[in-house]
This record gives sequence, C-alpha cells and structure tokens, in this order.
Amino acid sequence: MFRLLTLIVVSLCAINLYSQEIQLTNWEAYTSMYNVNSLYQFENKVYAATSGGVYFADLNSNEIQQFTNVTGLSRIDAKYITYQKESNKVFVGYNDGVFDIYKDGEWKAIHDIENAGFVKANINSIVPIGDKLYIAGGFGLVVFDHKNNVTIEDVKRFSDLTIGTEARTIKIHDNKIWLATSAGVVYTDLDNSLANRDDWKTITPIESFHDADIIDIEWVNDSLYATSGDRIYSWNGEYLQSVFEYPTKDIFGLDTKNGKLFYFREKDIREYPFEERLIKISEQINDIQFDSNNDNIYLATKSGLKASLQDTIMTIEPNSPLSNGIAHIHISDDGSLWIGTGNFTGNGVMSFKNGEWDYYNRSTNPEFLANSVINVNELKDGTITASTYGGGLYLIPPGENKYIQNIGAENSPLVGTGGSGNFVITGDVFDDEFGNMWIVNWGNSGSGPLFVIRTPSGNYETLYNCAGSTRRVLYKTAIDFNGTKWVASAGTDVTFSGTEVAVGLAYYNEMRTLTDNSDDVCGMFTVNNSDIISNNQQALAFDKQGTLWLGTIGGVNRIINPSAVMSNRTPIFVNVRSLANLNVREIVVDALDNKWIATASGLIVVDPDGENVLHTITTDNSPLPTNNLYALAYDENSGKIYVGTDKGLYSVQTNAIKPVNEFNVKVYPQPFDTRKNKVLTIEGLAENSDLRIVTVNGELVRSLKVNSRKTTWDGKNERGEDASPGVYLLYAVSSTNESTQVVKFAIVNK
Repeated sequence: MFRLLTLIVVSLCAINLYSQEIQLTNWEAYTSMYNVNSLYQFENKVYAATSGGVYFADLNSNEIQQFTNVTGLSRIDAKYITYQKESNKVFVGYNDGVFDIYKDGEWKAIHDIENAGFVKANINSIVPIGDKLYIAGGFGLVVFDHKNNVTIEDVKRFSDLTIGTEARTIKIHDNKIWLATSAGVVYTDLDNSLANRDDWKTITPIESFHDADIIDIEWVNDSLYATSGDRIYSWNGEYLQSVFEYPTKDIFGLDTKNGKLFYFREKDIREYPFEERLIKISEQINDIQFDSNNDNIYLATKSGLKASLQDTIMTIEPNSPLSNGIAHIHISDDGSLWIGTGNFTGNGVMSFKNGEWDYYNRSTNPEFLANSVINVNELKDGTITASTYGGGLYLIPPGENKYIQNIGAENSPLVGTGGSGNFVITGDVFDDEFGNMWIVNWGNSGSGPLFVIRTPSGNYETLYNCAGSTRRVLYKTAIDFNGTKWVASAGTDVTFSGTEVAVGLAYYNEMRTLTDNSDDVCGMFTVNNSDIISNNQQALAFDKQGTLWLGTIGGVNRIINPSAVMSNRTPIFVNVRSLANLNVREIVVDALDNKWIATASGLIVVDPDGENVLHTITTDNSPLPTNNLYALAYDENSGKIYVGTDKGLYSVQTNAIKPVNEFNVKVYPQPFDTRKNKVLTIEGLAENSDLRIVTVNGELVRSLKVNSRKTTWDGKNERGEDASPGVYLLYAVSSTNESTQVVKFAIVNK
C-alpha cells in the first residue's frame, strides 16, 4: 500500500488539477414576524401577515406554521391576509401588487396586478366571494377568478372620481360592494359590470372641508359608518355626516360585534359612541378582529399577535427574530448567532441558539439602557460584548448568569462622542493573550482615546491615536500576525456610514508592553499619504496569506505587506479592480480563502487574489429581499454564510468548510446513479487535499484539488464525458499533513 500511495503523490504533480468551485445550496430565512400587519381568525386558527412573512397559529395545539420566501411565499413583507372556508384557501397580498394563494400545503404567486404596470400597486384588502376575489388597492379594484387563476375585471375609475383613487376596505352588504377610498365611499350592485364607472355611486362628507380620505368602513346592522382617522361618519342615505371626532388622526380602523360599533386607536379599542375602553395594550395595533363565537378579540400589533381571552392578553408569537434590522452578526464558538440590531429598529441584541431565539434589550433586561447595538463580539471566556450607539459597552456573561454589566463614561475612561458627556459609542471589542479587554472608543469631535483597555485586575489603560487624539472616528479592527491592531474609520453614523468626518485607517502595536509606550508602533494612512481608496472604511479582514482587505465606500484595497509598518515603511496598497466603485459594508474570508463582499448592491464572491468574481448574488438569483446588505458572517465549521439586511437575516450553505485534521472520507450517495443524482458528495477531507478518482485498473478518471472539508464530483471525466458504470477508487492525499485515505464506490446508470 505504501508503494502505491507514493506513486499517486508523484503523479499528481504531472496532471491538470481543477480548482474547487463555490456551491450554494439550502437558503434559509430568519425574518422577524413580530410586526403583524393583518390577521384573520376562523374557528381555532389565526392567520397572520407580517413584515417577515406569514404564519398560521393553531389555538388548540399551540402549533405555529411559518412561511417565508424560502418556504413558499413569493415575498416576505405581507400586508393583508384572509381565509375562505369553502375553498380552504389562504390569500396574502403585498405592496407591489403580487398576491399568494395557499392550498393543501402549496403556495402559488399571482402577478397579474404587478404586471399591469399600475403606478400604485399596493394591495389593501382581499375579499373572497365564491370563486371570485375582490382586491382593493392603490390601483382601484380588481376582480380575480381564483378557481381558474384569471383576472375578470379591472376597475380603474369609480363614478366621477379621478383615475388613481385608492381603494382601502371592501365590504359586501345587501348584494352590493362598498369601498372606502381616498376620495369617499363608493358602491355598486355586485350584479353590475364593475368596470363600468357610471354604475358606481359616490358618498362624501356633507361638509366640504371635512376629510373625504376614508381609511375604513363598517356596516352595523343596516347603518354604514366610515372613518377618516380623525372622525367617524354615518351615512344618512345621501351624505356622510360627522358623528364623532378626535382633534388628531387617532382612529386606525373600525369593527363590529353584536350590533355595536367599535374603533381602535394606536393602543386601545373603544366602543362607539360611549368612548368606553374595551382593551388597552402597550403596543401599536395594526388590525383587530372579534371572534364571532365568543368574547375573544384578536389584535395584530407591532409586537406580535395578541388575543384577549377573558380579560387576559395572550401573545401568540412564532419563533422568530425580534427585528429585521441586522447591523452586525457574530458567530460564537459554540455556533450560536449573536446579532446587533443597530439603528434600524433599536431592539438590542438577538441570539439564536439550538433553534431558539432570545433577546437582550430594555424590555428584557432593565440594566440594558441603550437598544442601538451596532457591534457584537465574543471574549475568550464566552462573554458576549455589545457595543452601542450612545450607551457604551454591555457585557453579557455566558451560562445562566444573565446580569449584564455596563461600561461607560461614568465607570471607565471611555469618552463621549464630543470629547465629554455620557453619550458613548464603542466599536470592536477583543481580548489579548494576557486577558486584557480592548475597547475601541468612537468619537466625532473632542479629544479621547483610540483604545480603552481593561486589565484582568479591573484597572484601565488608554492608548491614543498617534495621528492626533481628536482623530478617533474609528470603529472596526483586525489584528495581523505581528499583533498590530488595524482600525477602520466610519462616518458620523456607524451603521449608515457618512463620509464627512471619516479620518482614515489607523494602526497600533503596543509591542506586548501595555504600560510602556516608548516602543509603540502607530500611525494612520489616509488618501493624502497612501494609495488607500477612501478615508471611510466599513470593513476589514485578514486572509490566509496575511493580506489585509479593506472595504470602503468606493471599492476594495488590499495591503499585501502590512508588516511594513513595523519598520516605519508605507505598505503597498493594491486596488482590487473587480470590486471598483462598490460601497462595501463587510468582508469575510472562507476556508478556501475566497472573499465574500457584502455591498450596497448585492453579495459578491471573489477568488483568493480578488482577480476573478466567482459569484454575484442579488435579488434576481437568490431569496435575498434587497441588494442593500449591511452585515456578513461565516461559520467555518458548517460552511454557512449569514447575510444581514434591513429586511431580515438570510443564510446559504456553501461547500467552503474548514478541513478536518485527519481524513475521515465518506462519499454518497452509494451507489452513485448518474441519471438520478447530479453530484457525488465527498466529505471528511483534510487541508490541501489532492483527490484522484481512478478505475480498479488504475486508469485516471478525474483529479480534483480541494481545500475544504467537503466537495462534489459531477460524474464526468477529464474530457467532460460521463464516467461509465462500474467500481471506482477515490484516493485522497493531504499535502499539508501527508495523511492519506482510499475509498471505494460504485457508479450505476439505471
């Protein structure tokens, strides 16, 4: 065996090796379903349309089904939802005119309204009657046959109202269809041709100065009521007359139960006309529905789905993130996700561990005073650090002890943004080999330290920017092989970076002597003293060759010899042409030394030198809901890439996985049926693996060079032809540790 493997190692040097291609599979969406825009309750189920997708809640079993654009929906930001018992279908509408239909576990997207080219395509209401859907929105009214999936009528104009009048709520009463619109209430007989504008009648307020922009209508017995937000109107058979008013637009909508009219405001439900408060909650109400069989009331709120059951408010919430705003992602040593929600929504820190979401903010932890968490890091002992926009630094300890410690201007040398005060912004946090915790202290004016360092004894040291103590608009760090800390600059708002105060790229090496500054190496590179593209860098990372990659608002630089600063020389800045003029937010390096670049226009993957673009991932070829990306993280143990946007968190499985120390090769499926299976998966590979697939007679079929734990083979030989059925041997040799393994497998062609 030793003689055979020696020959294989030698022969590998003489054959053409293929580089490993990046493969993307198994997208997942982690979107927040807390902001419920619309609900529909029927019997024991509640259907919820949220800003992160849709979920169905079974009130008896407490089971919740969640759907995103990865699991069937065409989009995630669902605006309206309803259910029809007769067809057993769920209908979901979106702001761009698309609506989804769910039946028997399958979703179907309908694009008729979107494709019609309306100026305003938002869907506000859907009412199913028989095989017809009546759909109201910014386009007017559309009638759709959901049995045959075809549009029947398109109503662009009602009576003498102008084209473009928006339709809000639909009510069916007395064999007539009634619409709340931006110019009053309109109605016509259902038996009429709805597209004939002359058949529509208009009802407006009796006083011309009253607002005719009607947001909701409701029938109570045979009386029609409407609201413009600041008034409730009743219909006298000819006009809408004001019967109730608020000085401001406090009324969000209407509903009825047992012959009574109810209206809901931002945080309560009241009965008309007595103003008697039925329910008061602390979250904003977006929609309500009374249960027709009992006294239960269901509320769609910005903080989840609520049910008022016998004077008790119950929250029906799915297992989802609290926020769709993702400013920063950290993957801890145990594989958990830690996320800063930044200034998008200011919901503090979110964690995802063992399939469950947890949260740390003012609502859950009283010591958590600032919710705008812009960066999350992890110390060696498992402590999670949460850097905030204005509240200093928070330390979340590992284990069951959840007491959160705050470090700010009052109990440390951290300095406020203007050189004083308690509004403290902190950037990256890390600990060194001596147990010192380093904190980057951001500031846009005044004097202050670049680093505040807490020693194991609890004392503090400070280090200042050699280019000037007022030049401290600095945020993210990366540490090179010499221990030099490189610190990137970011503008006035470190989540949505500006340019006016960015100061350049700083570096600092304390030479392992924290209290002796005499031998420190430090400085700053700007557009004036180097070939750096921009003074505003939003991302930096070292690759496996020790090259520093800088992501700026105008492209990407590589510093190929960062150690030059140790001898007081200016390093070489290389402009990566394949990434020119991009607004780069984050850079991560995978196990293959490829660079993943999160930009304001999509996710880009380049090869180790940045010369070739391997993938461009956008909304056109992925489930990403936006190309405006803010955060990125890579799990080397699983090969997953996590992508953070202001519309949710997404992940994709790659084949770039950290190699194992010793071969534990497995191939599957066994046997490999080339007619049924696209690829043969090979996993359990060591670093720098040379793979050779040969016949039992020793004939070379295919060679591969892999630096990941996992790869695939498409079943083709070196000439691109399908390999013949039979028994094959896979020889694996690691050029790093010289380990080897041989695996036998079969190819069939049934």
